[in-house]
Amino acid sequence: MQTEFKDRLPALLKNIASSPELYLHQINRAADSGLVIEADADFYSQAIFLDQRALSAQSAGMWMPLEIIRNVTLGATMHPRAAHFIFHIGHCGSTLTSHLLAEAGGVFALREPLVLMTLSKIWQNMNAETPPAARAKIEEELEFHYRLLSRTFAQSDVAMIKATSFTSNLGAPLLTMNSANRALLLAMSAEAYVSIMLGSEDYAVDLRGFAQNRYESLQNFLGALDFALDELSLGELAGLAWLVELMKLKTIADVCPKQTCFQDFDEFLSDPRRSLNSMTLFFGLANDPSTLDRLMKSSILSRYSKAPQYPFDVAARTHRIEEARQKAGPEIEQGLALIESLANRRAEVSRVIENFGYSVR
Repeated sequence: MQTEFKDRLPALLKNIASSPELYLHQINRAADSGLVIEADADFYSQAIFLDQRALSAQSAGMWMPLEIIRNVTLGATMHPRAAHFIFHIGHCGSTLTSHLLAEAGGVFALREPLVLMTLSKIWQNMNAETPPAARAKIEEELEFHYRLLSRTFAQSDVAMIKATSFTSNLGAPLLTMNSANRALLLAMSAEAYVSIMLGSEDYAVDLRGFAQNRYESLQNFLGALDFALDELSLGELAGLAWLVELMKLKTIADVCPKQTCFQDFDEFLSDPRRSLNSMTLFFGLANDPSTLDRLMKSSILSRYSKAPQYPFDVAARTHRIEEARQKAGPEIEQGLALIESLANRRAEVSRVIENFGYSVR
């Protein structure tokens, strides 16, 4: 299989600027190399996320110098294509929404491309002291990856990239690549988010794993903080995560107000048809009554979108939140208290929360 792939590679590389048949799965910055995978439409549609789980023993690909791919991609004379995005705070229906909007038609869905995580870390490390030449190189690198992510098999389709939650700092620079780009911003209330995050040990691992990143992000937003990261409880880490990810969404909305649309997940669940009508209209997708009827009958609405083999609906989600409240009530309170304290002391924090129609309690 690998020998056959190497034989096809020159033709795939020739078309890489316009066709997603060759997918840049991940990059090694130190070696300036990338893992390219031969991909068809099924590869993308069947991938829950485009991370390591998208690969299998049958995947045909190889590591190669990124410079080769850059030269072809950035050398293309075409203007960067339009692409749409879903940015979110995590665990608020982004995967479900991605599937439903893809079912509306005209959408080429990419869910959580792994390269965005690497790019997000690079972007976060930029600051006022970053030399102009270094900044220009990072911006060029972002355009390079944007061009690859915006490719589609059908020219009439538009790529819709669902980002990983903590990569929303890339939102504004990605949207400004093309004035036709649009982004859906998804979130939910602090109480619901903190409860969900404290209701699963897997989510607790996420909170601890990204704590340093989020603490640094909050410092970037607010300046020096009067509490240390190692002082925070798990509940406070959940509160920190909600606030930081919401502030990232606010930044996107502030920089690109005409290119963004906000959706609260609980409002979506209370009236999915109305929300789907608004979202499809915003993205310029089919939203006639028959399309909305079809989307409302989609099996994904009654399945756990990250693992469709399992049933999951509004009642199951409500039960999960109630269980978390009973099990982790004091920790949930700690998380909400952290948010409330910051909102009471920092006007910019309270403005972000109020901007999305939320309150801490």
